Amino acid sequence: MNPEEEKERETATNLFNSVVEMIRNADEDERWELVKEKQGQTRMKIQAHKHVYTKTQCEMPFSCQKVVSFLSDPHNISSFDPTTEKVELIKTYPENIQLVYNKFKVGTESREIVFVQGVHTDPDNVTCVACKSMDYDQRPEEVPRVNVNMEGFVVRPMTENSCTVSWIVKMETEGLNTDCVNRLEKDQGKMLPSISTQLGGVA
Repeated sequence: MNPEEEKERETATNLFNSVVEMIRNADEDERWELVKEKQGQTRMKIQAHKHVYTKTQCEMPFSCQKVVSFLSDPHNISSFDPTTEKVELIKTYPENIQLVYNKFKVGTESREIVFVQGVHTDPDNVTCVACKSMDYDQRPEEVPRVNVNMEGFVVRPMTENSCTVSWIVKMETEGLNTDCVNRLEKDQGKMLPSISTQLGGVA
């Protein structure tokens, strides 16, 4: 590995470690306000200056290992996120940290992100599948590129074959009107049921 590649690997590792810490801190924050409970799913949010944290949580009748294995494979994104147009695994760094390209629809327009993603399991067996944007000029832009500040899943075991899954997102709200923010939050509520449905078909 040459010095440039080593620097890139170090950047990816630092970004991943930072987003894991951000997600775990957000998950344990005491400011979560209940938005809605429906059909076994709980939606919460924390309203802050210029951004909002959202957390969608539910129980799933699958083992932690099965859920984490599914969520950590970027090729599965399109199966539960209908806005996805294209996903590419650009490369995998040591410690299985991945660099991923994702092109997706926002309304009638396309956007793209390049992000690092990985899996971290704490000593208490709480697993975080986290992602955060990374500058990567070697992947040419096809459409305007946007940033993901913080996004990830927190998976907690309940029994050998069940777990609690929380999907946590930090969404920048500057420049977005209230209706747009509310619509994005509502769309996020569809994600975990879709993931659970897909997992039901995975052997």
